Amino acid sequence: MTIRTETETVIKKILPYLRRRGYSPEKDLDFETAVKLPDRYNKGYIDILVTCGDAAPKFVIEAKKSAKVLTDKDRAQAIGYGVALKVPFVVVTNGTTIQCLNTNTTASLQCNGQLEGCIPTKAQL
Repeated sequence: MTIRTETETVIKKILPYLRRRGYSPEKDLDFETAVKLPDRYNKGYIDILVTCGDAAPKFVIEAKKSAKVLTDKDRAQAIGYGVALKVPFVVVTNGTTIQCLNTNTTASLQCNGQLEGCIPTKAQL
């Protein structure tokens, strides 16, 4: 299976993973949510906003295409979205590598004892 775009990564890799972690795409997730960033005049668009049906978001997911190696710029983009929405953590993923970061400190978060490769289940929130 060749995945060429970010959208394909979301559909073919990230959404199935989130379903296995207990999230319902129809009830728990919003897509391409506009957000005003404090350090820019224009809007950014959050790939996946995890709300679990609540008004206050739980965390954001910044998706990249599968072939892309995650960079500091990608992490900074996700942190910026997290700060704007005041969520406790953000996720950056290319569908294979998953990194969870504390929004305030930018430090990597452990999930199930690992620094990479895991998003908390809906029940763990």
